[in-house]
Amino acid sequence: MQAPSYKATVTSSLGNQVKLQVELRPYGSPFNDAETAYLHESALVASGTLSTVQSPTLADDQYHWRARVVDDRGNASVWQEYGTTGNVDFAVSVVRTIRVAVILSDLADIVHNSSNVAFPSLAPCKLKPTEIYPDHFSKKYYEDIGSCVQDYYDENS
Repeated sequence: MQAPSYKATVTSSLGNQVKLQVELRPYGSPFNDAETAYLHESALVASGTLSTVQSPTLADDQYHWRARVVDDRGNASVWQEYGTTGNVDFAVSVVRTIRVAVILSDLADIVHNSSNVAFPSLAPCKLKPTEIYPDHFSKKYYEDIGSCVQDYYDENS
């Protein structure tokens, strides 16, 4: 999950203290002045100062946002939607690592020889000694492969 921040230099034509307000919503959820759950704001700062709003942690989704300036007397500028009106402004997508075991198997009409010098990786896995599987994909072959998957899982979990 991500927690973006928003920065702007905020000013008041009257010289009042001002704050930055940001309305941040999942894309598809319309902006709504009456609902404050999606409203985030900075502390009041002197006019002409850089102001920062830190949003809460966001889940994987698409978002849009808009901003305005409000002074210490409640005077507010008009909302300015970021980017193109009606578009997704950004998306949060957490990268996840997924471990995958890849098991090579021979064609059904070829005897599996895990001692094959040209392809030493054809051994079921490092826990299994080299072996010839004369019955092609027999029960023993699949049991050995199963233990390889368990070995991989144990090492990478």
